Amino acid sequence: METKSFSRYFQFFLIILAAGSIYPLIYLKTNYQETILEVFDISLADLNGIFSALGVAFILGYFPSGWLADRFSSKKLIFISLLVCGLTGIWFAQVPSYPIVIVIFTIWGLFSVFTFWSAHLKLVKLISKKEEEGRFFGALDGGKGIVEAILASIAIFIFSSILGTSSEYVHKKEALQAVVYMYSAVLILVSILFLIFVKEDKSSIRQAASASNPKNKTKFDIKIFKKIFNNKFVWLLGGIIFTSYIVAWSVYYLGGFLQTNIKINAATVGQVTVIMLWMRPIGGFLGGFLGDKFGKSNILIAAWDVHHSSICGSAFTYYFTSYVLLYSDRHYGFNGLYHQRSVLVIARGL
Repeated sequence: METKSFSRYFQFFLIILAAGSIYPLIYLKTNYQETILEVFDISLADLNGIFSALGVAFILGYFPSGWLADRFSSKKLIFISLLVCGLTGIWFAQVPSYPIVIVIFTIWGLFSVFTFWSAHLKLVKLISKKEEEGRFFGALDGGKGIVEAILASIAIFIFSSILGTSSEYVHKKEALQAVVYMYSAVLILVSILFLIFVKEDKSSIRQAASASNPKNKTKFDIKIFKKIFNNKFVWLLGGIIFTSYIVAWSVYYLGGFLQTNIKINAATVGQVTVIMLWMRPIGGFLGGFLGDKFGKSNILIAAWDVHHSSICGSAFTYYFTSYVLLYSDRHYGFNGLYHQRSVLVIARGL
């Protein structure tokens, strides 16, 4: 019994590793935006174009990802996702041309969402007991934050060690390549561990076989979509997600803001953004505690007001870099509350 429990928790640990390591490579701009622009010889508009392609890939992948997870092995889907993202990361480290970079980000978008997103959530649900689901999914989000922060700390150590105080192009290129290689190696390593140690759940196999059976296929019914869009909680949840993503994406541009507007060097910017990442696991627990104590809706409204004032304030904060740290603490401090509120809205809507 103890061996079985250890196996479950170890598999869950690998899922956390997978979820925490697959996205930092895609969002390197958070810590290294100006370095990426210089090394790849592209403009900010070009970088935005790259992330537009990524966004399209995300949209195309999100909708059918659940369908894919129901019909194929979650273990194999996650393994393929990690391996492909790791290998294309090595390709990205070669500093290819702009069109190739768009291709790479499109691949990342598809394999980090279409083959990964629903599969990793389904696997968590399969290995957790019914009474453990809340704890498992809470630990998944907090664990992802810890993994991302640890990897970011290692990455900035590598970057700072290679770059030092140099501002030469060749040194920036070497430092950025080393960071990309590190993230890519982690993805490939985790994919191998996943393939070896994560067991194929029998219920997952039965569900996939059942879904592929023509007798069990359901016909498309437009009434289902009408019912969904008439549910006010769906729109409320959409609004919550929309506003939370506005705040999240503003964080991705803070590194470039610090380096371009406040003239902080690349290594220091990386250190500041790494500190921001450490606020996620800390803030997730803080947001949950405050939500339980003062009410999720009240804290959510307060969080939105704080986010709004912080974003506006940071735009006028030219010399006071400590304000950025305060903003990141507020953002990630309530990040966990957004997820909790989303789950609450879904539950009420159902």
